[in-house]
Formats: sequence, C-alpha cells, structure tokens
Amino acid sequence: MQIRWLFQIRWLFHVSCCAMLVTSIVEARAVTDARPRVLPEAEERDLALEALPPLLREDAGVWVMTREGYRELRRAKNGYTCIVNRDEVDAIKPTCYDPEGTATLLPVNAFFGDLLVQGVPVTEIRTRVAEGFRTGRFKPPSRVGIAFMMSPRIVNVMTMPDGTMMKGTAPPHYMIYAPNVTNDQLSLPTAAYDAYPWLPYVAYTGPGGFLIVTLPEAAEAAAKAGGKP
Repeated sequence: MQIRWLFQIRWLFHVSCCAMLVTSIVEARAVTDARPRVLPEAEERDLALEALPPLLREDAGVWVMTREGYRELRRAKNGYTCIVNRDEVDAIKPTCYDPEGTATLLPVNAFFGDLLVQGVPVTEIRTRVAEGFRTGRFKPPSRVGIAFMMSPRIVNVMTMPDGTMMKGTAPPHYMIYAPNVTNDQLSLPTAAYDAYPWLPYVAYTGPGGFLIVTLPEAAEAAAKAGGKP
C-alpha cells in the first residue's frame, strides 16, 4: 500500500499522518440506521480492561455500554478508568484513561456512545461534541497524561463523505494528550515514517488530540504485513 494513499485513509480516520502502515481498510459498506451492538456485561468489561497493561487492570475502573447508554460498572482504585469507546456504530476501541483523561475525555466518550444508542447520526454527534468543546461543556486535558489502547482487538471505523463506512484495524499503542498539537509541529518527514513506522504522530487534531505511540515491534509487524489485520 502506498504511503500517500495511506495518508488519505488515515486522515479519514481522524489520524492526520502519512506514517504507520497499521490501519488497513478491510471493509466498505453502505451506512444503515444501525445502533451499536451491546455486549454482555462481562465481555464488555474484559474487553475494556484489555486496553491496560495487565498489572494495572485489577484496580482500574470500568464503564460498560447498555441499551440505555454507558454506565459506570466499578470505580477506579488506581486512577485508571477503562471504556470500550465507540465513535462509530461498529467501532470497538478499548481505551483506559489516567485521572486527567477520566475527568476530561471519558465524558466525551460516554456522551458520544449515549447518543449512538439513541440512533443519533454520527455526523450530528460530532457536531454536538465540537460545540461542547466550544461552549465549555467539554474541556481538553489540562496537563500531560496518558491513555492506553493495548488491546489487539481494536476496530477503527470512519463514515466516508459518500455515505459508505470504512473499517480497519490498529496495533496496540498508548496515547499522550496533545490538545491542539499538529503533525507539522513534530517536524517528522514522510521518509522518517517510511523507515520507522513506530514514530509518534498526532491523531484527532484539536482539543481532544493525542500523540500516538505504537510499540516498535507491533508497528513493524503491521508494516511488514502491508497493513493487513
């Protein structure tokens, strides 16, 4: 897969970088008026906790999705809170936030998922989230922090302008909060990403932006596989 083509795909996944060969397109289908699938509670809990390194899981908090929206299953004892983030109907993105992310970004995930189960279109939810940041309902992280996405079962989804939905995968990684940081500010050329697919890049540019850091072995394995899941 050519790197410039991957740049276009990654941008559509809100990942504005022409770098890592880790998100491959595995399916395209027409978007229907669907709602996210609700998993059994224990399955949802275990999937959410997969995002963390094992030693942090026992005392982590967990939110689970129900047919009415997200609810807190258990309160964190170590500051980390885990959720299967769904920013598209079919997205499966186990994510665990530190205390700062729990306070600022977890509410955004819960808001998005609550509207998804009500059948609100993704494009409208994104507009409401942007408005929430603009009005102060949502706030970006106020300090450096970390969110883990170490699960091998991540499913990325993006609704395309023509109404189709693209689905892909991503390797285990963690994220450093980087509100309003851009990839240009990293000053990393395309050639560097070609040579080192594990180099960090900015995703979700804006108040909820992250600096994505993939484990070198995971990124290189994905690159050798040509981005295949």
